[in-house]
Amino acid sequence: MTETLLKQATELEGTPRREAFLKLLKSDQWESVLSEDVIAAQGYVIRDDAYPDLITAREAAPIICADEDKVHRVLELLGARFTPELLAAMARHMGSDLVDHALAHLRTAQGDRADLLLQHLQIAHRTWVTHPGARRIIRRGLREQGPTRFLILDNLAEAGNTDQFLDEIRVHTPHYLEEWGALGKSGIMDESLVNQALATFRNGPESLAYLLRLDPVPEAVGPRLMAAALPDWLLDALEVAIVEKLNHPALLPLAELGIRQGGRQLAAASGWLSATRLHQSVLRSLTKQLVREGGIDRIDDLLWVRRKSASSDRALEHGRRGIAPDPMDAAALVRQYRGEDGRRLAHEILSEPYAHMVEPVLRPLCAVNARAAAEVMELAEGEGETAELANEALEWPDVIWAMDLSDEPTLP
Repeated sequence: MTETLLKQATELEGTPRREAFLKLLKSDQWESVLSEDVIAAQGYVIRDDAYPDLITAREAAPIICADEDKVHRVLELLGARFTPELLAAMARHMGSDLVDHALAHLRTAQGDRADLLLQHLQIAHRTWVTHPGARRIIRRGLREQGPTRFLILDNLAEAGNTDQFLDEIRVHTPHYLEEWGALGKSGIMDESLVNQALATFRNGPESLAYLLRLDPVPEAVGPRLMAAALPDWLLDALEVAIVEKLNHPALLPLAELGIRQGGRQLAAASGWLSATRLHQSVLRSLTKQLVREGGIDRIDDLLWVRRKSASSDRALEHGRRGIAPDPMDAAALVRQYRGEDGRRLAHEILSEPYAHMVEPVLRPLCAVNARAAAEVMELAEGEGETAELANEALEWPDVIWAMDLSDEPTLP
């Protein structure tokens, strides 16, 4: 009898196959159907693509969930074909009752299987990260790279307990856009994380997904992102803003720069303005100004063509005269002095020294220019006032102090 039902559960189609599968699942011979081969047969093949029979999964879920041995058997098989869909049905049926069982398997799970378990824990109980038995697993996951880390950060943000694991997050800083985005959803303001996020601008704009979701956004973010905004970086930053639905006004100067540069940068800026609700306020401002002042000539001023713009020359002039440059002027100066020019500028600021340029110019310069940072490190090994200033600069926590210049970007 068992052999006949097993054959039907693997070789028939549709309802007859489902009935045979469920009948065996209810019997003492349930282990024969909770196997990789039999579960893999519970689906359809359409144009060489396999699809699970979700009706079978839904009807099997309450039968499996009534027996702990069956639950653990499915968890052991997770990763085989159609087992994720079966476990998803079980998670919806069991809810939070599945958490203890899944956590027991997650303690030893690795790779794709660990990621699948995390996904199904989220289906079963959206705040599973608050479970007392989850803390060790969360800490281990935060130390790993890949989807596991993102899933945990996302779950923590949704549950509202990211702050309980700040020590691990500070040590194992996010690297990818999804991770920074999950951290941004938590809205957690932490000085160490902000500094690390600013430091990563040298490698890319992914951390904007965190920084621009903070309330309030740190003052250093606007000038720093403008200092980093070489053409390719600008494109990536606006893409991050579109994907993550960021609409903070700090991005407006970046969009302005893209409009001025034209080409792909103009297209990216236009795309962001179209995707954000800010474009409505921009259009309203344009209309009001045209009504108030009259004439089409006023459009130029609102679209930043004749507006007083950031000036690298003004920043350099003010700094050399002992006047602290405007942060946006300083950012324009940093954008202009890249590569070896940045190294020479860092040397000049510390050697003269130009004290009023140290914070507004040298700090963002070292943050986005590896050669400038390397120059400061070399000067710190000397003697006198220059070395003293350089050593003070090495205390900046929002700068990556490393001698590796392999990824230093250059102007096209």
